[in-house]
Amino acid sequence: MRDLNLKATGRIEYGPEIGDDDIARLEKLMKYTLPQDYSKFLRLNNPAFCKVPLRSNKPFLIVQRWFPLSMNDEAESTLFSALDGMREYVPDGVIAIAEDYGDHAILLDLRPKTRGTIYWWDYYVSGPESMSKVLFRSFSKMFAALEWDEDES
Repeated sequence: MRDLNLKATGRIEYGPEIGDDDIARLEKLMKYTLPQDYSKFLRLNNPAFCKVPLRSNKPFLIVQRWFPLSMNDEAESTLFSALDGMREYVPDGVIAIAEDYGDHAILLDLRPKTRGTIYWWDYYVSGPESMSKVLFRSFSKMFAALEWDEDES
């Protein structure tokens, strides 16, 4: 999958359209900037639930839900709620951008030394070990590895 625009496929539900001001609001709250590839992905899609899951076999990963950026901070399963809900579990500068079927989070690292790294967060393990599995070194690499999982639709 190369095209960052998922809306045209009709295979995802998505949040309201967002722009630069919305991205800036999130970045100000986090005190980190988003990698350009992920920022572009959000602007194009602001994705939410996948009607057809996305799968990568190397490494194995299934994305069931993306966390959209929503102007309604009270909404569940948004970047804002994920940021708030995981604050005590993941280091500052790491955000949850999606989740799999087991409610395990897919994390994006925004810190300078490891910027862009994608981790799988183990819901059942606490502490630094919970994000010990590096999946990809960038959002673009993760996105390029994902394909529609037609078996699960």
